[in-house]
Amino acid sequence: MTAGSDGYPLGDLNWFGKDVVKAWENGWPMPVIERTGESADLSLMNYPNPFSSVTTIAYNLPTSSDVIMKIFDVTGAEVATLVNENQIAGQHERMFDSAHLSGGIYFCQIKAGSAFQVHKMTLIK
Repeated sequence: MTAGSDGYPLGDLNWFGKDVVKAWENGWPMPVIERTGESADLSLMNYPNPFSSVTTIAYNLPTSSDVIMKIFDVTGAEVATLVNENQIAGQHERMFDSAHLSGGIYFCQIKAGSAFQVHKMTLIK
């Protein structure tokens, strides 16, 4: 191996930090790292908003959990399910293509473990 600019061999995990290296060495799927100074809340937003066809929905999970994300119209009818799986803590994004929908107000609902949030999105056609 050759050394990277940090002095560690290329491919070495040490630059990830001791917790990540320990998890990797022990074969753990994800290290448990205490986070300080970060929001411990579920967060949800989309951009651009308003949008004309495709928008990116960004969300932060404070802990690993089962996540369900659905889109509803103003009548409460479900128009899409974007996520229905277990996900690790951290930042995530999903694209939402509204080509089949008419313009108006839509609501993105996310449930992650016991946390729940709804975000209003405006589709302009």
